[in-house]
This record gives sequence, structure tokens and C-alpha cells, in this order.
Amino acid sequence: MTPVQWYAGFTGTLANSFKIKMIASASHDWTVKLWNTQGKLLKTLADSTTGLGSINWSGDSKTVAGGSMDGKVRVWGADGTLLQTFKGHQADVWSLSFSPDRTTLASAGKDSSVRLWSLDAATVEVGELDKLLAIGCDWLGDYLQNNPNVQKDRHLCEKTDN
Repeated sequence: MTPVQWYAGFTGTLANSFKIKMIASASHDWTVKLWNTQGKLLKTLADSTTGLGSINWSGDSKTVAGGSMDGKVRVWGADGTLLQTFKGHQADVWSLSFSPDRTTLASAGKDSSVRLWSLDAATVEVGELDKLLAIGCDWLGDYLQNNPNVQKDRHLCEKTDN
């Protein structure tokens, strides 16, 4: 096996997703990079203002979380879309771990704290958005149609044939 030089900068940590055959690297150049297993850079995620020191994939490989030196934890989809940013640590985030059901993310930091973050809002799948919209419109539909103070938004839950 021949080693592949993937990245010339300092890489703080790596996380491998065997399910989707991707590797994520967290670097001190303020980026998370997503690579295929042959060493080809697929995407650079540059949403931090300080170096990243920890990274981990969820068990189903649909999301990747990065912890940075500014105390923030960011969660991205496997496609690189930023889903959520959590603020709470007072110093570097050193370690991340997803719960098996992907509803909670644990982070540990230099500030001697462990924090648990709820991922329910961050992990709504694209296919679930229609279902979520239907539930919201079920709940709000009567209000939107019958409240005399609602004018401009009355049409939000009307069905279309598009």
C-alpha cells in the first residue's frame, strides 16, 4: 500500500466514515475537509474563525461535527451543508461523540466541561421537510384562513398542483 499525501497543512484530527467512504480532516487552517478514500479532496468547509481540533462522523454517516478553538461546535451534512452551530464552551473543543440514535451530540472541552447538544432540529432530512410542512399547516391552517388579522400570509398552506 502506498501512502497518499493529502494535505500539506497541519491537520489536528481525522475521522473516517466507512459507510460512505469519506474521511473528514479538521485543521488549524480553520477548515474541515472532506476526502474520498483515494485522497481526492471533495469539499472544504470553512465556517470557523479559529482552528478546529476535533471531528467525528455520526454513526449513520449523514452528519459530521467539528469542534473548534473558539469553543463552538458545528454540525454539517455529509454534502457539506452547515446544519447547526452550538455555542457554550469557553475554550477549545477537544472531543465529540454522537449518540447511537443521532439525537444528541456530546462535546468535551479544555474548559473542563462536557456539554450535550440536541440534534433534533439539525437533522431534519430533506425528504422529511414535506412531512414537517404538512404537520405545521395542519396545526396553523385554520388560523391562517380564519384570523381577520392575517392578510399577507393567508396563502402559505394552500396546496398547489406544481
